[in-house]
Amino acid sequence: MRRMLIDTPHGVLGALGAGDAGPAVLLLPQSPLGSRQYVRVLPRLAAAGFRAIAPDLMGYGDSDPRQRHWSIEDFAGLARDVLDRLGITSAVVVAGHFAAQAAIELAASAPQRVVALVLDGTPLYATEIRERLRAAPPPPPASDDGSHAAEMWRRTTAFLKAWDPSGASLREPGTAGALRALYFNFVRTNYEPAVTPAIAAHDTAGRLQLVSRPVLALTADGDSLKGCHEQVLALCPRARGHRFTGRHPLQALDGGDADRWLEVVLPFIAAQAGA
Repeated sequence: MRRMLIDTPHGVLGALGAGDAGPAVLLLPQSPLGSRQYVRVLPRLAAAGFRAIAPDLMGYGDSDPRQRHWSIEDFAGLARDVLDRLGITSAVVVAGHFAAQAAIELAASAPQRVVALVLDGTPLYATEIRERLRAAPPPPPASDDGSHAAEMWRRTTAFLKAWDPSGASLREPGTAGALRALYFNFVRTNYEPAVTPAIAAHDTAGRLQLVSRPVLALTADGDSLKGCHEQVLALCPRARGHRFTGRHPLQALDGGDADRWLEVVLPFIAAQAGA
């Protein structure tokens, strides 16, 4: 596995990559985890004969900040720019949560660039939730005593406890670096006040119905978007689904349980990519 910098029309993206040849797999990370979400997945994909790339989306991780408010269509365009810069004609695209919206938009607007989709949790929010996202609270203003930083830390740990109610992952010494990276992703994006309205504004259900490529739709008992899973399958006739029991395998600070995730995802990718 190697670190990469990808120059795009919007700035430089940090990325992790593994494998130099074979069918391409583009892994778009769930916000705000960044490319670290796939740190245990990338080497396994390379060993299976794939060229795997996980970028930090613009504004996250090692990538440049966004200079304006971005739409989901902008993030889909960024994914296309990554493929262009790396000389990749088409790829299997893996994405979860807000990144799944960008992957759906890419597949709907440029189907020739997408071999297949792995949608790892898809936000098909009801109207009232979309309105709450549009009215997302602003980040705490900077303060001399650093209380704003403490509030951002509180929001970060609250986000994690949605996956791990026990809070055990917060106390594990081995996850300190990943926890720090997650916190700084939140700080860099001001807790994403500019992204949440974009999530709410996107017609994800309508665009999903235009997807013509094969789809593997994933969810988990512990995924906050599990209630959307059956709707994804209903809207996308070419989709097949899988529900993980318990916690989601990759929603963890240390890259998660990659083996359990790959047992389901790797056969689908291999079949669709002809590997």
